[in-house]
Amino acid sequence: MKETWWFKRFTDFSDRPFLVNGETCYSYCDLVERMEAFSQEFTGKGVEGGDVVALHGDYTLNGIAALFALFGCGAIVAPIAAVSKDEKSLREQAAQANWRIKAGQTLLVEPMEYSKKHHEHISHLKENQHPGLILFSSGTSGAPKAMIHDAEDFLAAFKHKRARRLNILIFL
Repeated sequence: MKETWWFKRFTDFSDRPFLVNGETCYSYCDLVERMEAFSQEFTGKGVEGGDVVALHGDYTLNGIAALFALFGCGAIVAPIAAVSKDEKSLREQAAQANWRIKAGQTLLVEPMEYSKKHHEHISHLKENQHPGLILFSSGTSGAPKAMIHDAEDFLAAFKHKRARRLNILIFL
């Protein structure tokens, strides 16, 4: 995993609370350790920079650590939260994913057989060696439409924000 400004910031925050899940409070140190372990596993399985990854998971330590570890590897990530099996398949196809990663209690990494020909925005990210983020919209037809973002640009909005002590709870 390449050294990034956000990885350094997570490391600097070390013992600060990162995520509360039920009765368990995870620190940024927990996040960094999980990211490093996942990065090694992804690399060992053959996930490379520029690969398109369908990341199945939720807003858990494993899901978030997998997302940032994949960004650190230079992957283009399509997060897919809990939806129907058919919807998951449609989103994988729309993203043209060549890897499926399930980040639940354990981590499952499996290759997928999709075309090596990708959308021009994905090709642009690969050429520039930038990680990517693919988000979905249902559009007017109801079929998922993939929106491709440069993850470095997306995360840059947070680079110069100062650290705050305020904890924010998200209820979904």
